Amino acid sequence: MVKNDIEKKEMLQEHFSYEVMMLWDCYRLIITCNLIGNLLHTNIWSLLLEGLLLHARNLDEFLFYKFKKNGKLKVYDDACAEQFVKPDVSWSLIRPNIIPLSVEDFRNRVSKQLAHLTYKRMMGNIPEKSYNYVEITSFYLNVSQLFLNNIEEKYFDENLNNLLNFLNTPKPILKFKGNNTNI
Repeated sequence: MVKNDIEKKEMLQEHFSYEVMMLWDCYRLIITCNLIGNLLHTNIWSLLLEGLLLHARNLDEFLFYKFKKNGKLKVYDDACAEQFVKPDVSWSLIRPNIIPLSVEDFRNRVSKQLAHLTYKRMMGNIPEKSYNYVEITSFYLNVSQLFLNNIEEKYFDENLNNLLNFLNTPKPILKFKGNNTNI
């Protein structure tokens, strides 16, 4: 399904911006909970981490879209980063090819262990069940920034300019004991 420029611009303004900001907001709430300590119920921790992982997964599927072998979209209405970059830019060549181990682990596990019920879900509070939410958040914010720095000007508006300014502003990616939180 070929989208016109107005539809594509609206998708970036509303949905891409939402995913980036929700990833950041979930991260900030997790950090705040770390500062508060054990005052929150385990379900709240899980809710925040699952929210972060869901938004990271959505960004991953957009920024690192896997096309069919024939070069076509897997699903006709999928949106992917390649549809928005400048004509002289090959997104697959400029996006990161080296993925941090924690992000690779997240990619391999999130669908089977978070997105639906499966026997591959890990049980108990074991180290193998943890996600490094600090590295995951940092990675997707950086790749989102790279993406916005390479999209066509016609997609920019005040909202995307604000998002790019936000991404260009250094953020304290704080590290606390417990960065590898289990759910």
